[in-house]
Amino acid sequence: MKKYLFFSWLSVIVAVTACSKPEPTRPVDPPAGSESHRLVKITSGEQNQQSYQYNDQGLLQSSNLHWRYNDSSTVSSTTAFTYDTEKRMSQILYDGKPYVKFLYEGKLLDKTEEYDHKGRLVVTHFYLFNGEGQLVELLDQIHDTETAAVQSFIKHRYEYEGQRNVQRVLSFRKNVNDPTFTPWQNVYYEHYDTKKNPHLSQVSYPFVVATATQVNNPGKMTVRDARDESLLSVETYAYTYDAQGYPLQKTQQLSTTHPLPAVTVSYQYQ
Repeated sequence: MKKYLFFSWLSVIVAVTACSKPEPTRPVDPPAGSESHRLVKITSGEQNQQSYQYNDQGLLQSSNLHWRYNDSSTVSSTTAFTYDTEKRMSQILYDGKPYVKFLYEGKLLDKTEEYDHKGRLVVTHFYLFNGEGQLVELLDQIHDTETAAVQSFIKHRYEYEGQRNVQRVLSFRKNVNDPTFTPWQNVYYEHYDTKKNPHLSQVSYPFVVATATQVNNPGKMTVRDARDESLLSVETYAYTYDAQGYPLQKTQQLSTTHPLPAVTVSYQYQ
């Protein structure tokens, strides 16, 4: 679970020079990860931080994390990243053990395989992109960790409006023997800014380049039960920016049954 939080809540990034589809036209310039704005550290308070180290080709080589979560647990870890001969992401190693493997069909990303700390296959992610390189469907194939047999599926549909920012992610699930998918959960994104996404030319969970879903920064994320649209959680985001439009700070406030303490993270660039 902590590895999932590491990649989703913090939007942990993986610098890449080749994405899963031909690079679409971007509405912001220059792209994040350029020499003038390469993300090197995310911090929150005096103790929480994540740092990034790059190789001579500008590809992210490793990341070090030390973070204390709301449940008082602390995670300290090192993540390493490897690439194929075409400088595409090939593997993510978490504390020295394989975590994610990337598989391509020709030049395009076809699927990723996610493993637990014992090296057992947990989830296979299958991707569908449109002609502009946007992620439009993600299929998660959940495996039994003892036998690797498929147990269930979760399907996510990504819907876009206006610029290249996802507005809705509609999720459905089914067990392996169920005839059809049933609605599960809907996520809504609102109030995008027109500034630079600090992870723009990088990869984050579910292990796709950020331009496949968001080129700007959302101001609000709402999660609802798809069966009756009942509210599950709301998270709001407020940003401060530098002169080039890159976020310097993000304050996020999560509310479920009651508001949780706000968290502010700071971005440092090279």
